[in-house]
Amino acid sequence: MSFWITTTCHGGLRKAFVGSARLFGLAQVPDVYIGSLVIIQDFLTKTKDNKASLKLSKTNTKAFNAVKQRTRKDFKEHEPAMQKFRDEERSLDDDDVIMPLEEADGSRPRGADADDDNDGFEAAEEKAAKTELTLEEMNEDQLNVRLREVLATRGRKGTDKEEHVNHIKELLAGAKSPKQKAEILLAVISAQFDIMAPGTAHMLPSAWRDAVSNMRELLKVSRENPTTIEYEEAGEAEVLLMEKAQTLIIGDEDEEEENLIKKNEAKQTADGGENASMKLRGDLATLVEGLDDELFRAWQGTDAYGQEYVELLKDERPLLDLMADAQDFFESMLDDRSRAARIASRRILHIYYKSDELLQQIKELHKASSDEPDLPEKSLQELAVLVYRYGEERAKSQTMLCHIYNHALGNRYYEARDMLLLSHLQESIHMLDISLQVLFNRTMAQVGRSEFQCCFPCCDHKCCCLMLDFLYDCSADWLMRISARYAV
Repeated sequence: MSFWITTTCHGGLRKAFVGSARLFGLAQVPDVYIGSLVIIQDFLTKTKDNKASLKLSKTNTKAFNAVKQRTRKDFKEHEPAMQKFRDEERSLDDDDVIMPLEEADGSRPRGADADDDNDGFEAAEEKAAKTELTLEEMNEDQLNVRLREVLATRGRKGTDKEEHVNHIKELLAGAKSPKQKAEILLAVISAQFDIMAPGTAHMLPSAWRDAVSNMRELLKVSRENPTTIEYEEAGEAEVLLMEKAQTLIIGDEDEEEENLIKKNEAKQTADGGENASMKLRGDLATLVEGLDDELFRAWQGTDAYGQEYVELLKDERPLLDLMADAQDFFESMLDDRSRAARIASRRILHIYYKSDELLQQIKELHKASSDEPDLPEKSLQELAVLVYRYGEERAKSQTMLCHIYNHALGNRYYEARDMLLLSHLQESIHMLDISLQVLFNRTMAQVGRSEFQCCFPCCDHKCCCLMLDFLYDCSADWLMRISARYAV
């Protein structure tokens, strides 16, 4: 009785009971929980009566008062069941998780078989197997609670990432509505970004391909249910979701949980009630951009002369198809031009350095090897116009350089030259990030190659001098000295 500072088992037992009651829909409070309350209440009463003689330390007195305060609500809530438990003088049954103790006279507790050597554990396992609901038997709310439990283990020490993804995938079979299926798919795709290849900084190729397939399925579900599925960026909804998950799994106080639920219900009522369109937390454009970044990192971290690199190059076509599908979804279904422009700028990065003949050959080979219906193919010009109108400033500069590069690659020298001079990028390129500066240098080299191939050396010389003057802002004498230093 002098170690109240270590008495914390009731809090964990209470949280486990509350979570299990929600998850499995328990209609009756288990005897093991009522029995533990009776034992704790008797122990508290005995300690309170003998508090003066026990001479508890200051720390133990504080812990004793804390336990008394925490259990007061449970004693009041389950008072009839506790009184009934005392009246019948029942001990803990075999159905409980705690091992039944032998009575003082050596006989087994009531309800136990004298020949049973398992001390009630087999009966407990059988009852747990009967109580646990399958995915088909769960309703939508119970499946949501199960999903929150699985998501709460993400990022914890010792959690296997691939096994975590498989656990979320298993819930797809029990989805009760398109909205719930879309929510589970979002969770699967987000968790798949954590599966990294050993010793690298990019996703495992198999996980990346699976994520692309899940993304296509998510877009399909969203297309088929435009009135019931909407998306919103992570904000207040994300905080509410995380707090609710912690309340159910980690074990916060019931008052906080009830406040969160009431706040969520009030928000749904303000949005039009339960039948209103349910918004999901997530940005599909960001997920597509993440898949594009992961493929680029995989290319960078793989030997360009190995067979693995060749296999990774084949993944570009499925990604382009996904991007085309996502862009069409944002334009036609959501009328979200800004996100469509983000996807269009990513598509341009994959096609600007390929000639028109090469793109036509790739398209024909893809048609011959794939049975899926193709979306209307958009040219680089159409994609660029979308970015120029609705894209961000950096995306516009990047798209402009890619557009100029593509003109020069197709030996359309005058178009490339005029676009470069009218863009005035040479005046501000030194203030942009390194990747755009590298792209600018490549574009300049391609424009020079195009001029020589078109046999316009004089025009090329004047154009290059003009652009160098803007770019470096230096005198001709300095350029001559630099040229002489590095002359062979």
